[in-house]
Amino acid sequence: MRKTLKSIAFLLLSALPAAAACEGENLIAALPDDQREALVSTAHAKPFPVGNLWHAKKDGSDIYVQGTLHMPDARHEAQIEKLKPLIDASDIVFFEANSEDLAKAQDAIGSQPELLFITDGPSLPELLTEEEWQLLSDQMTQRGIPAFLASKFKPSYAMMTLSVPPCASELLTGKAKGLDHLLMAYAEGEGIPTSGLEPYDTALTFFDQGEDETALDFLRTALAQADISADMNVTLVDAYFEGEHSLIWEFSRLKSYETPGTTREEVTEMLTEVEELMINGRNRNWMDVLLPAAEDATVVVAVGAAHLAGDEGVLNLLAEAGYTLTPME
Repeated sequence: MRKTLKSIAFLLLSALPAAAACEGENLIAALPDDQREALVSTAHAKPFPVGNLWHAKKDGSDIYVQGTLHMPDARHEAQIEKLKPLIDASDIVFFEANSEDLAKAQDAIGSQPELLFITDGPSLPELLTEEEWQLLSDQMTQRGIPAFLASKFKPSYAMMTLSVPPCASELLTGKAKGLDHLLMAYAEGEGIPTSGLEPYDTALTFFDQGEDETALDFLRTALAQADISADMNVTLVDAYFEGEHSLIWEFSRLKSYETPGTTREEVTEMLTEVEELMINGRNRNWMDVLLPAAEDATVVVAVGAAHLAGDEGVLNLLAEAGYTLTPME
């Protein structure tokens, strides 16, 4: 149970959907040529749209930024070998959440069920239509979660659970280790200090900052993609290992527009809100921690790849702070 709680804590503290080596179709590759080219053009119009490893340098300060994928994959080994000498030479390694943060989040989840579960008021079968609830309960059953338990999930927790396809259910047991965990284990084993970039409970309170109906909208979007969750994750993983972190976000946006019963304007508003809540706002707050720590120091930063690109991405924020950025792959 404690391993499960730790895994839940990590998923909640992660920005990218969790995935595993599932079989499925690459949905970006399957797009018509003109639609795929337009999608790539939109993604590449953002600042720093491609590349998972960067060096930021300024006046005796060196920051190495690694965009990560919160999932197991044999291809991580090559990246770890590339990062080992950078970690060895660093003064500190920053993660979204380090081991201490994960332990605190785990304890909070165990002692405060209201963080993840509906403890008062209508449950999911009452908040959703009968058709939506039947679809959700079926999807949860496929992931080994009984309907009676899933009925009490907060909408945001149910949505995050749906991001893990049935073929990757090991992620819900705590057995799987993504790049973040592997780098953290190496740094700790070498005695290199590690730190989280934000308070441990930041992600736990994400959707408490929004209206309940907004969280239900997020859940409905996840339900609309539930049957293609394996395909979605194969698509996102392939894009990640090609360094296309901006393309991942834009493709997720494209699929969100297909959510039944919503308009393009409604989906755009919802995505703008979630991007500010889960990506941009956190990026800005991280700078308040990272920049002072990096003065006259060598720092490694390993955060979800979704945080790298864009005007308010980590890389552009570093550039605006006077750093010169160079891709390392």
